Amino acid sequence: MIFVILDEYQDVNLSQVELIIKTIEPNVSRMFALGDEKQNIYQFRSSDANIFSILQKKLSAKVLPLPISYRCSIAVVAEAQKIVPQLQSGPNAKSGKVSLYFIR
Repeated sequence: MIFVILDEYQDVNLSQVELIIKTIEPNVSRMFALGDEKQNIYQFRSSDANIFSILQKKLSAKVLPLPISYRCSIAVVAEAQKIVPQLQSGPNAKSGKVSLYFIR
């Protein structure tokens, strides 16, 4: 069995997707694409926030969401929930604090 693991998948472009798909052999390979479409920062090199749905359609892939943040405090997750309501704090998250600073 061959495992292909792609981290920061939200930053790939369509050419890279085609190359990745060529590495997959049916019944021999398993691919894991990890990323967050809300963190797509490489549009200047043609990355696409819809890249997950493109791969999902091409490979009939299964999507396994991970709505739990194991890195951020409860306060940070509460701020992020204003943009991503389904985000949740991890079970051992500290309370934390969010402060805004303005520089003149």
